[in-house]
Amino acid sequence: MKKLQEIRLSWFDVRATVESGQCFRWYPLSEDRYAGWIGEFPVEVEQEKDAVIIRVQEELPVEQVVRYFDDNRDYRVILDPWRSSDDLGDIVNRWGGIRILRQPLDEMIISFILSQNNNIPRIQTMIERFCQSYGQRIEKINGELGFTFPQDWEQLVITEADLRSLGFGYRAKYVAAAVDAFQTGEYTELEFSSLSAQEQEIKLLDLLGIGKKVAACIRLFGLGDFSAFPMDVWVLRIMRKRYLDETSSPKKIEAYAEAVFGKNRGYIQQLLFHEYRRREKESE
Repeated sequence: MKKLQEIRLSWFDVRATVESGQCFRWYPLSEDRYAGWIGEFPVEVEQEKDAVIIRVQEELPVEQVVRYFDDNRDYRVILDPWRSSDDLGDIVNRWGGIRILRQPLDEMIISFILSQNNNIPRIQTMIERFCQSYGQRIEKINGELGFTFPQDWEQLVITEADLRSLGFGYRAKYVAAAVDAFQTGEYTELEFSSLSAQEQEIKLLDLLGIGKKVAACIRLFGLGDFSAFPMDVWVLRIMRKRYLDETSSPKKIEAYAEAVFGKNRGYIQQLLFHEYRRREKESE
């Protein structure tokens, strides 16, 4: 195993963050420890009372770890106005430890294409098959072998038929089209960094199989755009029952979210999403 380093970050709620539906390659090792990936690097994260300890290989720059866990953002600025709110105070105080991870753009594009009409365990399984087929086999922090998310797209030959054999179904053609787009070099974080939020959305919608919901997920979890407001069936149900009515269109819901939740509406959406999914699990 390569030499490791420990990085101490400011406190956040590790479990709620990695179980809030925004990532698919993180798994519990114990109540306070999780294993996952930052790009091609295996990572272990441990929750402490006043901090989070990150164990990674020395080759992974500290700045990249800080960026991935969004440690430079002052979440208090977002949360404090809501803590005494009659509407969201309880939820904000319960789940305000959630952070929005800055995950690799290509990984988010593939992951949220696979998320369509799917559940989280099955998405995780499909992504793992993809990594096993096209990623590099390397040793993880605990000494076990794992597979990176594919990196060198221009070196890979991935067909729709190959992806159907992995059980991707109709999503196979969308993933194959995304891989083709990666190979052109037009879907890199550097390319997107020069675009406005509207231009980023347009470019994502140009990809086969990506609609507004998936594009919003990619913008929020891959590009750090907190104004993106993903609306899956959960969020539509929450917004209609909690704020509007059963006939409210996605366009009306998005306008309401912008007016009420403001520029950080994507983050507020994540807290609501996690709260209601937890309620559902606890009622089962």
